Amino acid sequence: MPRPSIDQADEWTLWTRAPAPRVEAATPGHRLRRSLRAGAVLPLVELLGWLRERTWGVDRLLFDSPRGPGVLDAEGQLSNALSRWAAPGALALTHPAELAPAERRAWQRRLLHGEPSPLNQLFREHWAPPKGDSPRRPLGHLITPALLERLAAQGWFPTIAPAECAPELDLGEVRARLIVEGAGPPWTLCGVEFSSGVKPLAPSGVPPRPYSEAWRDLHEALALCDPQPRWHPAPARAELLDALQDRLGLGPLRLAADHVARREGAAGMRIALGNGVPSAGEPLGEDQARALARPLLPFADEGGVAAVLVGRLLHHGRMKP
Repeated sequence: MPRPSIDQADEWTLWTRAPAPRVEAATPGHRLRRSLRAGAVLPLVELLGWLRERTWGVDRLLFDSPRGPGVLDAEGQLSNALSRWAAPGALALTHPAELAPAERRAWQRRLLHGEPSPLNQLFREHWAPPKGDSPRRPLGHLITPALLERLAAQGWFPTIAPAECAPELDLGEVRARLIVEGAGPPWTLCGVEFSSGVKPLAPSGVPPRPYSEAWRDLHEALALCDPQPRWHPAPARAELLDALQDRLGLGPLRLAADHVARREGAAGMRIALGNGVPSAGEPLGEDQARALARPLLPFADEGGVAAVLVGRLLHHGRMKP
């Protein structure tokens, strides 16, 4: 395996000496994100106070309940398209990995035209646990400081020792850990393994929510580190672009499983759904793309690859041929 250059070695030295994991303050925003990612329940009394004060900029959000998903309003009532009922004493945000496709699309249509959600909840890329336990296969990527930095921003602990590189993510009752090979640095990325307490979990035995969130973090970090188009299917991003066509003002879009293109404009110009990189030309910077997309998105968080994709599509659509 190739050894890192001097510059890379300096970067690795910084990571090897990384401080202890940062402990995030339990702010309302952090607790809401934890509810979506780890299924943490939030007391109804606190939720109602935050909704009435519009702490997150909205006065209603989509939560799970024993009667199924429902929109919680500031009066303590949950509702779907057909009924309305009193909320239980604690709730967790609904996660798209736990919704059937038709149910997810129905909620997308219902909530699209309201106030932006504080988190990308319904247009979130998600992954389902496998039905069987397939053998470990290398993903073909090297772990780099840039990849680790992106994972750390999502809460992964950059646990690096001279003989090991195995960042971990705490998802409540489940913990995710990168599977790596090689003496490193750099190391070869082979996947994600899960545990509950000291007990390893087979992939098929991991609950949908933590399984999806760990793999989403990894896929998004890899995508945003790759300067070349990633022609991978991304159903939730395709659903988002389809829902936003009128807002974007770019005319009809041609949506495929792995890319989006305008039906009018530069011939052959495609933008990859995998990481928002166009098939030709220099991509707009991430920060600029997010800023361009922000007023049109149905969610207020940074949006991951989805926000970058929308911003770059807008940028290329507005360029003169």
